[in-house]
Amino acid sequence: VTSSTIQYLERGMLYVGSMFGNAQLLQILENPEHNSYLAQMEDYVNLGPIVDFDLVPTAHSGTGGRSQSQIITASGTSKDGTLRFVRNGIGMNPYASVEIYGIKGMWSLKKGGDDLKGNDVFLVQSFVGQTRILGVVEEEEEEEEEEEEDDDHICASLS
Repeated sequence: VTSSTIQYLERGMLYVGSMFGNAQLLQILENPEHNSYLAQMEDYVNLGPIVDFDLVPTAHSGTGGRSQSQIITASGTSKDGTLRFVRNGIGMNPYASVEIYGIKGMWSLKKGGDDLKGNDVFLVQSFVGQTRILGVVEEEEEEEEEEEEDDDHICASLS
C-alpha cells in the first residue's frame, strides 16, 4: 500500500494511512519477527477513491420476499486498486429516472477556463448514430450585452 501519512502514536505504535488503499496500525518490535521489526495489529478498510461502482441485485431473502442488493466498487488506484463488495447498510432510493433508449455512454464535463474546480455543466450522451451534449444554462436577473468569446471545454476521456 502506498502510504500518504505515517504517524507515531505511542508505546511503539505507528499509524500508516493511505488515500488509495487500506490504512494500518503497526507495532514496532524490539526483536525482528519474520525478518521485520513491524507487526500489523489492525487493517482499516478504505473504499476511496471509488472510481466506479455498480448496484447488483442478489437472491431474495427468506423474510417477506424482499430482495437485497450489493454494491461492487472499483476502489483505489494503480497497484493498490481493488474490487470491493459492499453488502450491509445499502440504501439507494431513486429520485428521478428517464428512459433513454439506445444510450451507450454518458459523461459529465466542466466548463473550460480558469474554473476547473467548479460544478459540471455539460452532460455528453453517446448513442450509436450520434452524440448529444446537454448544458446547464444560468439565468441572470440583469440584462447584459452578449460578448463573443471562445470557450474551451475539457473532456477527460472519450471512447
